[in-house]
Amino acid sequence: MYIFTKKFSFLLLLYTTQFIPLGFFFGAIPAILATQGVSMETIGSIYMLGLIWVIKFLWAPFIDKNKISFLQGHYRSWLILVQISLSLSMVFCAFYSISDSFLISLSLITLINFFSSTQDICVDGLVVNSLDEQELKYANSMQTAGTFLGSLLGLCLPLYSYEVYTWKTTLLILSILVLIPTFFLFFYKEKINEVKPLRVSYFKVLSFLGNKKVLKLLFIMTPAYFIVEGSFSLIQQLLIRNEWTLIEIAISQNIISSFFGILAAFLAGYIMKYLGQYKSYILTSTLIFIDILIMINLEAFANDHVLSTIFLSYNYFCLGLFMTLYYTFIMKNSSKELAGTQVNIQHGFMLFISLVFTKVFLTISSEYGFVSAFICLLCIYIISYTFSIFKLREDYES
Repeated sequence: MYIFTKKFSFLLLLYTTQFIPLGFFFGAIPAILATQGVSMETIGSIYMLGLIWVIKFLWAPFIDKNKISFLQGHYRSWLILVQISLSLSMVFCAFYSISDSFLISLSLITLINFFSSTQDICVDGLVVNSLDEQELKYANSMQTAGTFLGSLLGLCLPLYSYEVYTWKTTLLILSILVLIPTFFLFFYKEKINEVKPLRVSYFKVLSFLGNKKVLKLLFIMTPAYFIVEGSFSLIQQLLIRNEWTLIEIAISQNIISSFFGILAAFLAGYIMKYLGQYKSYILTSTLIFIDILIMINLEAFANDHVLSTIFLSYNYFCLGLFMTLYYTFIMKNSSKELAGTQVNIQHGFMLFISLVFTKVFLTISSEYGFVSAFICLLCIYIISYTFSIFKLREDYES
């Protein structure tokens, strides 16, 4: 079974530690602030710190082209440097409480996002260059599962630690966790494509988005990306408004539900193997369509913890399937020479739209209610869902 091979287990570890900081800063902190009465508009602005993940394609060409000479390997050498820097920046952040030193903490969170997003560039480049096309679906199962595991650790552990210990202790624990893969990297031998671009212009980088195949994929997948991932903040705020405690949210949304997301991530590789990419996406997008119909009615049973947890588990199952397919699609669109750049410019575009949608739909839900926000989402999704049925087949059916 591919999950237990050394190669894919190592990828799972890399992706897990990469997403621990994101789980903390964009999961735990907004939840804590919400319980302290901070407005949804302010919380929505905090999410905009994630814009650093949108613009990471700006320094991705530099990483694709260069390696650190005194360390072996191309992306491996960058990973060692970036993970040490990520851990140290979290140590510095530990000495500035977000409640007492808000602006300094936000500056350090931005720096942590920079190192975390740079790690993502390196791991994506490593995957595209080191694996053959048939292995990509399994590697992206590891990426999706790692996203859930990292977010789970980054959210649940700090929520508990923050209540029992201090901000400093919480950050120091997380800084140790993100450093763990560095020790394994010293024993990792990188198989890499040695042909690197001699010169990369940003015009050439941006022109990649003009590729019809890429544009079609972005148009189809961006609404689905927001629905299964970006609507997390909407659901979280709905639960808080219905007087769910942070512990109840963590157990329901980030422990029980994450299990189903991880299960879906592992299954997605096999589903693509037997159905092909096109049929797998149509199946997944249909499940997402059902998911958003349930979202519209979520407010009616938000006080029922059992029913809400069942829905959230279904929501995360759809997320696990979609994210694995999504990463596989965009990696197949990317060349080995500019792997880190082209993967992340596609991801950056979708993430930017998702962050904007998060801000817009938090405002809509605040002004007109959650049902209105979810109905607007449904209308947007129907367009891309219909388009995918007729336009995706010619590029990705296999």
